[in-house]
Amino acid sequence: MAGFETLLDRIVDDMSNRDEASPTLPEASVAPALPKSASEAFTRGLLGRCPSCGKAKMFPRLLKPVDRCPLCGQDWTAQQADDFPAYVAIIVTGHILAPVIIFMINETAFSMWTNLLIIIIMALA
Repeated sequence: MAGFETLLDRIVDDMSNRDEASPTLPEASVAPALPKSASEAFTRGLLGRCPSCGKAKMFPRLLKPVDRCPLCGQDWTAQQADDFPAYVAIIVTGHILAPVIIFMINETAFSMWTNLLIIIIMALA
């Protein structure tokens, strides 16, 4: 498997690259403020912030994480989600919206346009 790189290799490379000073990163990147509790880590995740520093955005676009934190410099390339965030979004949306749509169509006397408007608003929310 030529070109295959394990997670351990990436971690070792990342640790060896820390010795080299990066001129683009601020001094605060040396020791990021790690979360002190599980609830703080959970809050950072819900807000889409960097797990290390808690300030930079991890997702500049929907479901597309950054490779490296722009503030603390933490390398996140080893944390590959691949298509999992998209699958989660589809499954959650489908499991929440599908029963609501079925209920609205079968049990309410709303017009087609009212149903469509309600469904679109719920899907966007």
